[in-house]
Amino acid sequence: MRALSRLGAGLAAVSLSVGLLAPAATAAPDLVEVSASEEAASRAFMTEFGVPESTQDDLIEGIKHGDMGLANAPTATPVTVEHTERDGSTLEISRYADGSVAVTEQDIPRDVEEGAVTPQDVTGCSVGGGSGFVNYTGCKVHYRTHVFSYGFYANFTIVQGTNNDQITRAYDRFQQYAIGHSRASWSLRVLKGNETSSGPAHAELAITYNILPSFGQVTKGVRLKVGSNTYWQENS
Repeated sequence: MRALSRLGAGLAAVSLSVGLLAPAATAAPDLVEVSASEEAASRAFMTEFGVPESTQDDLIEGIKHGDMGLANAPTATPVTVEHTERDGSTLEISRYADGSVAVTEQDIPRDVEEGAVTPQDVTGCSVGGGSGFVNYTGCKVHYRTHVFSYGFYANFTIVQGTNNDQITRAYDRFQQYAIGHSRASWSLRVLKGNETSSGPAHAELAITYNILPSFGQVTKGVRLKVGSNTYWQENS
């Protein structure tokens, strides 16, 4: 997974001579294209998580000049990390020195009594099982920043003991927004269905984006890992 690269300040200014007495004119640098609807989506996310308007202005301007913020830099370390529950989800909210925010969201599983309903009757993440195992069905894995919002749903099983956990299905990938980017391709796969001694079960959504209008590509993604009788999310 390639790390997101910064685009720099744009192309060099080009001086044009316009008559003997006219001053030299300077062309504006090429900018990443951000539509009004994209900017609105980005600001809605930042407002939801308490980013001041002046910081929002700076981060939006940064996107236009190829700076996607520390929240989108895989090697950046957050200043604070908080955990909360909201609307049936657990949120991990990471805040960075430039004011950008990254949010990891997972559904809170709901207990389902055996025989009471079928999985098709349940919306959201449900949990059921028997002696020594727990089945998780329809659980959302979601990653958001002021630039990207994407994720998928998965079914997986946690089994008591060592090297027994598994991911049975990854499906219904989604993208809510990609500010200044267009999606070139995406794939959702269960890369490793069963936990082994070498590591956890592993499902991944990988997305390749074009940086608009024509600044190359970047690959982003989110992963679900299940092992050691628990599960977690990783982002890039």
